[in-house]
Amino acid sequence: MSGIRLVRSLFAILFCTFAKRSIAQVDSNSGNFMLPHCKVAIASTGLTIFAGQCAGVIDALIVIGASIEASGRFCPPPIPPVHGQRIVVRYLERHPE
Repeated sequence: MSGIRLVRSLFAILFCTFAKRSIAQVDSNSGNFMLPHCKVAIASTGLTIFAGQCAGVIDALIVIGASIEASGRFCPPPIPPVHGQRIVVRYLERHPE
């Protein structure tokens, strides 16, 4: 009995290994993936972990923009966090690539 159980377990592991490779991978760091979550963050309804991630990254960049190394440095005006999020959403909508 234990031999059959071992073989079944090995087949299950093998199947999962190959099945994982065939499933399309979603790039959760892409703008196309984050856009709907960023819209949720602005609306403040039905918040998800990705909506929080979007809001947090944008808010953090606004705070540290002037402290980034020279090639990526930017100095945003003092704006409310939700305004910065709206700017990013508008940009993502206009540049889906």
